[in-house]
Amino acid sequence: MEGRGVESDVDWAPILGPLREMDERVAASRWSAMTRAVFDYAPRGLRLRPECSPDDLPFDTIPVDWFPRARWLADGSIRPGGFLQHAAADYYVQDPGSTLAVALCQIEPGQSVFDACAAPGGKSTAILEQLAGAGVLLANEVIHSRVKTLETALQRSGFANWCVMSADLERLPPVLHQRWDCVLVDAPCSGQSLVGKGRQSMSAFAARQVEHCALRQMRILEAAAGLVRPGGRLVYSTCTFSYAENEEMVGRFVESHPGWEPFRLPELE
Repeated sequence: MEGRGVESDVDWAPILGPLREMDERVAASRWSAMTRAVFDYAPRGLRLRPECSPDDLPFDTIPVDWFPRARWLADGSIRPGGFLQHAAADYYVQDPGSTLAVALCQIEPGQSVFDACAAPGGKSTAILEQLAGAGVLLANEVIHSRVKTLETALQRSGFANWCVMSADLERLPPVLHQRWDCVLVDAPCSGQSLVGKGRQSMSAFAARQVEHCALRQMRILEAAAGLVRPGGRLVYSTCTFSYAENEEMVGRFVESHPGWEPFRLPELE
């Protein structure tokens, strides 16, 4: 698939330098494919409502392995937001990659879930579908200008077991502490995966930008950890490739919080 907004004849060596930190995580045989993936425009995707079938869609889709209702569009030129089925909320336009964080939450009906960085609402609406009308979702978005978008998405979900707040996690009242079965932190990040989609500039790879994001992410993660009930689950995700914002962030958190330990889900590996 053709890249968008990225010049193919540019010398990317200085820019790709920060990505070399992934060398140990990406096999040499896959490095060139990984580099192309950073700058290629990703296929479009959506998430079906539980009661809707892919057979009802006016275009072909491809199933996603890790989330049953997530689908890739077979034709990447299709704009899924322009169909009547979208207006009727039969599906939510969403990159299937973002549903992986929800899959990791392993949500069951009746649980209490806190979405710490919830706007624009894709993961929150997926969480509501997992709760199936039982339990509660508290969706938080600290940026006030994004709250309306979040509320609209939740209203379109058809579920009523949710509420929205706009607060700094470091200033939440004690009544919210250690009360949640699962807390999801889809943290603000450098957004390196958005470059190929034309939604982020090359500054996403700047060391200063990554460092700034990592400092903010650790503050958010530490505040979010205080919300999880004993035995609960804290899920951290980003939409960037930076080691400092992902593996290193989780490693630092676990090292400085002895009561926490990482979990693995072999079925998603």
